[in-house]
Formats: sequence, C-alpha cells, structure tokens
Amino acid sequence: MLPSTKAIKDAAPDPTLVSILQLDTLAKFADSENAKIVVPVETAALLGAVQAIRGVLDAAPAGGKP
Repeated sequence: MLPSTKAIKDAAPDPTLVSILQLDTLAKFADSENAKIVVPVETAALLGAVQAIRGVLDAAPAGGKP
C-alpha cells in the first residue's frame, strides 16, 4: 500500500468530505484549457436510476386507470 493511501485510510474521511473533494477536483478539471467532461461514478449510477424510473412512469397508464 502506498504511504499516501495508508494516511488517507488511517484518517478515515467521512463521505461528506470525500464529496466536497470530488466537487473541488471536478471544478479544477473544468477550469483547464483542454477540459473534458468527467462524470463521477455515483452520478452515472444516479442518472441510470432516473432513466429507469422514467421508463416505468412512461409505461404507466395516464390518470392511474388501465
């Protein structure tokens, strides 16, 4: 294990801190001249879930009647 990885694991950062750091890193990517779209894994999973729900709702009969 790399020393930096061990230090992070020993510090046991909470999910809120990790999210803030992810957003900060994403902002740094956006500021670069050769920026590319970066989608965090969590966002991709969320978008997939939203698409699945939308598909179910689109298939449901209007007004709740069959």
